[in-house]
Amino acid sequence: MVLAELKQRSDKELIELVATLRERVRVLRFDAASDAVKNVREFRDAKRTIARSLTLLAQRKTVEVKSAKGGSASGGK
Repeated sequence: MVLAELKQRSDKELIELVATLRERVRVLRFDAASDAVKNVREFRDAKRTIARSLTLLAQRKTVEVKSAKGGSASGGK
């Protein structure tokens, strides 16, 4: 999933996506152990999307906290 698509989602949707993808990665691990995985790239894609989603959530939280304190989102410099 492209970062632009992730940015359009709400925090709740991103959390649900992360949970879904983590479950998918878990299933893929079991399938890989039994040699049932056809597309090994799906591992990488799912893990990258999880990382992007979590990073986006963390950035949003940081901006939210800084704006609540009255600071700027650029680090206050």
